Amino acid sequence: MRRLAPLALLLLAGCAGGPGGPLGGGRGRAGPPLAPAAQPTSVIATELAFARAAREEGQWAAYRRFAAPGAQIQADGAPVSAENWLAGRTNPPAADRWVPRQAWSSCDGSAVVVTGISADADGNWSRFTRVWERQQRGEFRWVYTRSAPDADLTRTRQENEQERAADEASGDAILVEAGNFIRARVADCSAPPAGEDPIAAAGSATGTSRDRTLRWSVDGSQGQAGGLVAYSWNGTGWDPVDAEGAASEAG
Repeated sequence: MRRLAPLALLLLAGCAGGPGGPLGGGRGRAGPPLAPAAQPTSVIATELAFARAAREEGQWAAYRRFAAPGAQIQADGAPVSAENWLAGRTNPPAADRWVPRQAWSSCDGSAVVVTGISADADGNWSRFTRVWERQQRGEFRWVYTRSAPDADLTRTRQENEQERAADEASGDAILVEAGNFIRARVADCSAPPAGEDPIAAAGSATGTSRDRTLRWSVDGSQGQAGGLVAYSWNGTGWDPVDAEGAASEAG
């Protein structure tokens, strides 16, 4: 007898929210406004709302609504203007389905890199990477996104679907709740020393959080399957962000 496990959300956050609330910038009983604090749950909630909007409003309509001004999308091997790429694009009959798996936040929560998995209507699976930035009014909007097909993940998922269909047909199936763990990591809050920039040293810096604890670069020469390099400050040095989103995971 085989147990089948639908996805259920469980967030493991790497930090606790500051007293300023989910988006920071609050005011204590007596004193100046509190500094923004990292709240990965806010970005993950936005990511899930983005996915829901794609199903309800249309995929490209949702992409347009959740994009920040000047956002880039990695398409056809190079990052291009999302506004131009999306202009006039017709929504597919069925939107892709996606779910976040990992999130890396700057200490101040002004920028977050999210990775996850997605599937199209034909059952082809991909891994996506998205960079979100907090806007002036506190909402998050994406500034960069890409999706890379994953043949191994597609094969594994399709095999699982075939096994589930066979189990259901024979009546030999039990549905159990399982957790879809979303790992959230937050950069150290100490200020990186001046000149400490693992990306700028290579002359390719393209983005940074407001507190400089999360940095990223987009390289179009790597094609659609690559392109994003990101680093998170750990207090003494820089940890590379796993932009593949646990690529060894079978799903």
